[in-house]
Amino acid sequence: MLLRRAWAEINLDHVAFNIEQIRSILPPYTQIMAVIKSNAYGHGDRRIAQLLVELGVTRFAVSNLDEAIALRHYGIIGDILILGATPPEGFGQLAAYKITQTVFSPEYAEMLNQYGLDYQLRFQVHIKIDTGMHRIGFSYDDLDAMKKIFAYQGMIIKGVFTHFSVADQLNLADRRYTQMQVDRFDTCLFQLRDFPFGMTHAQNSAGIVNYRDYTYDLVRPGVLMFGVPSGEIQRDLELKPAMELKSKVAMVKQVSIGAEIGYGRDFTAERDMRIATIPIGYGDGYPRSVSGKGARVLINGQYAQLVGKVCMDQLMVDVTDIDDVQVGDTVILVGEDQGKSISLASLSELAGTITNELLCRISARVPREYVQQVKQTQETQELVKFEHFLRNS
Repeated sequence: MLLRRAWAEINLDHVAFNIEQIRSILPPYTQIMAVIKSNAYGHGDRRIAQLLVELGVTRFAVSNLDEAIALRHYGIIGDILILGATPPEGFGQLAAYKITQTVFSPEYAEMLNQYGLDYQLRFQVHIKIDTGMHRIGFSYDDLDAMKKIFAYQGMIIKGVFTHFSVADQLNLADRRYTQMQVDRFDTCLFQLRDFPFGMTHAQNSAGIVNYRDYTYDLVRPGVLMFGVPSGEIQRDLELKPAMELKSKVAMVKQVSIGAEIGYGRDFTAERDMRIATIPIGYGDGYPRSVSGKGARVLINGQYAQLVGKVCMDQLMVDVTDIDDVQVGDTVILVGEDQGKSISLASLSELAGTITNELLCRISARVPREYVQQVKQTQETQELVKFEHFLRNS
């Protein structure tokens, strides 16, 4: 009997290891602001946030108001920054849940300030500066607009930040572009030196690793915490992938030469074959786009290649050359088994996307199961709290 059709196994010890690796390359004054948007990149925001608190992380960033409120409901009491826009109808909840909002344009800042004045509120905000991403943010050369909001009585400035657009690329042109963004940001900070702008931050996951000389008060690791950074990074930082995606064999059947397998009859058996059906598909987040591209899974420590199209709820693999495959055998779609592995990076390359997207695609019907062998002792927790006190004193 198949009690679990598919699941994501999250190794919390690996997340803790990655956090310590990140801290090892930071100056002692630089704190982590953990980015756990999109359900902590598919790893489960509730359990990941709780673990990070155990590890001494007290600052978090999310994409939107709903994600921020969810963290409050989980008992997270640290600072939470919303990186994107909150619509005016959500302004009251920003105050009610003590959530910090990004302001990214003169118009948005004025609107938030006016709400604060109307309801006698004072919002905590970070100023977003656009230094070259051209997404959201005050233009780096519009210093008058930025200086103006320091006088607003409906908000208090707690930080200023930017975002690197090509920190995950190591070619010369992109490195120069990132340097240009750094120079623009530093110039803004210098021009704002007489204003109380609070904490500074710029580095995303790739920026933490590739641009270690440019750390500010905070860094914003996201997917780096889960050991699967996208793009190009310097490889001297050891990381451990936190997630493995698993399923179980649902059926094994014999097909004859010439059998046409799957939707569209895309695969034709060139010999008598044994086909195993695995109960996971694109409805679970496994990418349909890898169909016909040589994607593989691991069964009993052996590679088995996909045949036919990935379906919504199932996929098929060739197990002709794997001995004794049985219903209920564990299938590794991402992860390791008996010395062999399938990385998320290799799967994302076949899918024509990035690791971040594949992680975020894993749907809610795939349960997250957490593995943790190294428990935080009371002594360790007290030490982490003491180190956090020193960083903030």
